[in-house]
Amino acid sequence: MARLKYPQEQHIQQARELWELEGDASLLRKMHNYVYSIQRREDEVILRLTAPARRSKAGLLAELHWMQYLVAQGASVAGPIYSQAGEVAELLKIGNHEFFASVFHHARGRAPEIKDYKREFFIEFGKTVGEMHKLTKNYSPSSETTKRHGWLEQVMPNLERYKKYPDDPFILKILQAEIEKLSTLPKTNDCYGLTHSDFHTGNLFIDGKTLTIFDFETCCYHWYVYDIAVAMMHSYFDIEKLQLSISREEITLAFLEGYFSENRLNQEWLDYLPDFIRFREALVYCWGKGHLKTQIVDETARKELSEWLAWIHTELHRTTNNYLTTPLIWTLDK
Repeated sequence: MARLKYPQEQHIQQARELWELEGDASLLRKMHNYVYSIQRREDEVILRLTAPARRSKAGLLAELHWMQYLVAQGASVAGPIYSQAGEVAELLKIGNHEFFASVFHHARGRAPEIKDYKREFFIEFGKTVGEMHKLTKNYSPSSETTKRHGWLEQVMPNLERYKKYPDDPFILKILQAEIEKLSTLPKTNDCYGLTHSDFHTGNLFIDGKTLTIFDFETCCYHWYVYDIAVAMMHSYFDIEKLQLSISREEITLAFLEGYFSENRLNQEWLDYLPDFIRFREALVYCWGKGHLKTQIVDETARKELSEWLAWIHTELHRTTNNYLTTPLIWTLDK
């Protein structure tokens, strides 16, 4: 895979002119794209640059249109900002070196800290995800917007990349088995639709009791329970890395209490939750190993990613995929 070239200052300057941005752009993250903090009319905003090889403009517009819908419906989402030309995605071009640019409101508040990892936080986390799913059930892409891709289109490139650098055939087998199992599941409006697909504490800010979600870059059509699985899998890692006293069972039940206060999901989907967690773990493992092989990763990021992959490796080699000590049964009557 060809490695992406860094954006140039000329790209940033073009974005400044298109969105009336000011001052220096501070790089926050480079992974699938380049994310900067920059000023606009005295407010801090987020500038994201995405290579066309990563996402088509149609794919970006599908993501951004959904975000706009959620914001309009009152969801706590850090939505996109229109350029002076009335666009949410603009092409920046310096010679043959191109990026799509989008600008977003900066989420209010701060990143979650150790002190926040309490039952009340996970209830609010669940409410935020549940509200988004409830609203999405009534969402339809506009006639001008291309429908966002489905989950398999997102999974297969990671699977194929990992096959080139396999280090554990057992994990590859797990991912293939879970893909086969998930592919047989029903896709009705009540259980399947657009999902964030990367819900974790690194993609939200906390302001009092309000959580604001951002970074919808990997959103796709998936089962809603997948967003729950992602949130839980990442939270399990967080609490164990930080050696917190709260248990997996406690955060899962707290999350579901919040979720079911906003959205309905049949019990059968909770029965599938261990499968979706296992699917997520295997997918992230394959993605992470491929990423370390094909992308330029600084030493700090490499160390953090390697630590995470080692934890996932241990999880996937456990003799059971029961993630809770008691059966997970939750109804709206509770």
